[in-house]
Order: sequence, then structure tokens, then C-alpha cells
Amino acid sequence: MDYVSNDDNDIPFVQHNNLENILEFREFLEYAGYELDPLPEGLPDEEPLILPPPRPQAAAPQIPGWIQWLEQPEQADNVLTLAYKGKDKELKEKLSGAEPASPHAMITPGDRSAVYLAAMNGHAKCITILKEKGANVCYPDENGFAPLHVASQSGHLAAVKALIKAMPPQNVMQFNKGQMLPIHMAALGGHLDIIDHLVKSGSKVNVVDVDNETPLYYAAKANQAGALEYFARAGVDVDACNKSDMTPLWIASVCGCSAAVAKLHSLDADCTKAPTKAEPPIFNGMTPLQAAEQAGRAPTVALLKKLDALKIEMETAKEAYSVANK
Repeated sequence: MDYVSNDDNDIPFVQHNNLENILEFREFLEYAGYELDPLPEGLPDEEPLILPPPRPQAAAPQIPGWIQWLEQPEQADNVLTLAYKGKDKELKEKLSGAEPASPHAMITPGDRSAVYLAAMNGHAKCITILKEKGANVCYPDENGFAPLHVASQSGHLAAVKALIKAMPPQNVMQFNKGQMLPIHMAALGGHLDIIDHLVKSGSKVNVVDVDNETPLYYAAKANQAGALEYFARAGVDVDACNKSDMTPLWIASVCGCSAAVAKLHSLDADCTKAPTKAEPPIFNGMTPLQAAEQAGRAPTVALLKKLDALKIEMETAKEAYSVANK
């Protein structure tokens, strides 16, 4: 797996391809603030997973290069900085004599436009002001992430609404370079209000990324139970496999996403499906429970066993009731 980052110090977006990359993907989720079970030190009774090299530890949190660029004194009152900081009154005044489309002419390192910067921080008024001056509200960064992607991921509903109102209707389905839609990004954050608004604005729920993963799959990996239920009710297949033949329940089990496991179990996800193309191959043929045991996910293992036992108990009770009432 490769980080798709905009510069060396930036928070990464991740392209994930197979099980070999799950630990690094979890590292990204934890960096982004998601609460997950602790990472295992290795695989029990097997050769330990080869973890990516540790990142250099800075004495203080590193500031992304593009933010450093914005905070240079000579950038203090330019369009990009004003949009990023949400100073809508100053931005409007700054653009009062500007020619149409001039806001689009300026971008940060990494191809972030003023609209992009406003969107990532939820500054809906700034988006509207920039659009009125002819800015391209769909202009993506160097990795194909458009303003709607970042607003959806960050949970800024007002910014999402402002962007959708200002853009051609088809752009609600704008892909990035990994074929991720804004609805994939909203699923990662579990932002139900944004997911619902995207759907009502024309976004499809069954669309897949380059790894054949639906928004429901993203919700499973990020432990977003509410989003899982939303997508399941919208008709998304809860057992749809990715390129590595892993179901959402399987990947949630390996990642230790207990809330997602419980929700998928309640949605009758297949508890027996085992991948045939997993990397590393030791996981081939393992059910979600077996894979969680192999990965050292003790809380998730206990939960799966309890849920499986409860399911058997309920099926037995239903059968007994049916027989008694014949």
C-alpha cells in the first residue's frame, strides 16, 4: 500500500489493496482519530507480520508543508489564506474588484485551491463567495480529491450543501485517482447526514473503488455501525467482497472493529465466508472468527463467539416453535 499524500509532512490518504496492508491502514485511521482495538505485535503461532518502518518521531507535531506555506507573512491576506481561515468578510472585500475566475488561479503546493481549503474547514460562506467570482468548485488536488471529498470526510454538512448547489449535478459522483467518491469519504467518518444528502443529490451507494470496495466496506473498516445500517437499508450487499475476496464482516473482524462486527452480524452477514486470495496467504480459508483469532483480536473473538452462539440459540428456538405449532 502506498500513502497518497500531498507532501512529505501531510496527513495521508490511503490506497489499500490487500490484507498485507491492513495494519498500515489502521495506523492511518488511528492517526485520524478513530478508536480501534490496539494493534497486535504479531500473528500467534506464525511468522510475525512485517510492519512498515516506523516513522521518525518529531519533538513536536509536524505542520504540513502547505500550512506552513499559507502561514508565511507574505501569504497573510491572500485569497487562499482567507478561505482556509474562513474570513468571509475579508475574502469578499479582497475579491470585490477581481475579474471572474481569478480565485482559481491561485493554488497551494499540492494543488489545493481556495475552494478546497474552505471546504476542508467547513467554510460554506467562503465557498459561495468564491463561486460567485467564478472559482471552479470541483477543482481537485494532485491526488484527485475534490473539495466535495474533503468536506464529506471532515463532516462539514453546510460546506457539502454549498458545493453541491454550486456544481454540475453529475459531479457528486466525482472520482479521485483511487476511484473513491465523496460518499466513500463520508462513510469513513460515519457522517450520516452527509451520506444522506449525497444520496439525495444523486450519489450511488453501490459504486466501488479501485479495490472493488463499496462505501459500506469503508464503513466496516472504520467501525461505523450507523453508516453500515444506512447502506444495508439502501440495498448495498453486506457480503460483497473486495479484490482480495474479503467480505466487510471479515475485514472488520481482522481489524478489531467490534461495533461494525456486531452491526454486520445483526444484518445477517455471512459468518462463514473465507477469502481465497488473501495476502498474506495464511489467512486463506479462514472464517471471520478464525481470522480474528489469528490476528490476536481477543475482544472481537469473544464477541463473534457470543453472537454465533446467540444466533444458534435463536434458530433452535424458532425451529422448536415451528414444530410445536404445526
